[in-house]
Amino acid sequence: MSYPMSAAIVGIALAAFILLLLRRDQLYLRDAMFWLCTAVISVAFSLVPQLVDWLGVVAGVAYPPALILALVSCVLTVKSLLADIALTELRREVRRLNQRVALIDAQSQVDAER
Repeated sequence: MSYPMSAAIVGIALAAFILLLLRRDQLYLRDAMFWLCTAVISVAFSLVPQLVDWLGVVAGVAYPPALILALVSCVLTVKSLLADIALTELRREVRRLNQRVALIDAQSQVDAER
């Protein structure tokens, strides 16, 4: 099996897995859209490898696959940063909810003693 065909199969499998996770409600739609776009781009680059060469010429890069690696690194770094921001917001919300529950529990104990 050739490399482009293998890469296309991996991209299609990734898309199918993302749709499965989305259907099971294990992945938010916003995140699923990112990963589905990633799978589509992967399939496009594997089926039409000249796209990579064309992007390299347009960007003025001597070795086009290096451009793809650089772009993937940047995109994944941004995705990681966005995931950390979302995680921080969730932790903050959990901490606030824990504080509210503690206040309600303390108030109910005071009310029960009266």
